Amino acid sequence: MKTATGTREWSEHSANLFTGCSHDCRYCYARAMALRFKRIARPEDWRTMKIRPKERDRIFKRRRGVTMFPTAHDITPETLDACTEHLKRLLAPGNNVLIVTKPHLFCVEHLRNVLSPWREQIEWRFTIGAMGTAILKYWEPGAPLFMERYQAALAALGWHYPISFSIEPLLNIHHVVSLARDLVMIAEGGEVWIGKMNRVRRRVAIVTEEDERRVREIEDGQTDEKIMELVRALKDVPQVRWKDSIRAVVARNAEL
Repeated sequence: MKTATGTREWSEHSANLFTGCSHDCRYCYARAMALRFKRIARPEDWRTMKIRPKERDRIFKRRRGVTMFPTAHDITPETLDACTEHLKRLLAPGNNVLIVTKPHLFCVEHLRNVLSPWREQIEWRFTIGAMGTAILKYWEPGAPLFMERYQAALAALGWHYPISFSIEPLLNIHHVVSLARDLVMIAEGGEVWIGKMNRVRRRVAIVTEEDERRVREIEDGQTDEKIMELVRALKDVPQVRWKDSIRAVVARNAEL
């Protein structure tokens, strides 16, 4: 039996409504795939979010397991209305949904209200790869900064939605232990998943000296030695879960 990887670690199904994402994260796997399969002509085309007509008109049936939405874009202010209707159609047949987002506070406040009839079917997973403003602005230039994501998590929690967190990719190895422990406290029993940035030099365009410096910082922070230090530092926190990229490092180093 194969070990689950990627989105399959979190869900049995995935759903997306748009091609492109205005968050424009430099490491985005979905943009890399869109370029490879010629769904977009240039990297900068990814910033324009285009609705997928077939997905917009999809009629959902009841599914076994969890559906993750979205996996290849994010929920943004300009796409909020369409994403809201898509989620309502997905939830109406009784599906369980994991909403994964680098959250805009406005979007979360809107969705927590509109989707409250399906609260028992929803879990929020908020992605926070770092706390530092400079790091987040570089790697995720169109996404909210740390404090807005933090406030969005509290907004969902305040309405009694279950929440969890993703530190994937981890963008600052120096602060990830304190970040993970802080997020565990906020999540009230929810999981905190940690994962590496995969295929860094294949996905990140290295044009300037700053690009090279930032990529080297990621590489230096993802060595087996640094990852094993991280795993040992958080071994006493049962809510911390390791993505497949980190489990592979642990396996290589014969640690359980």
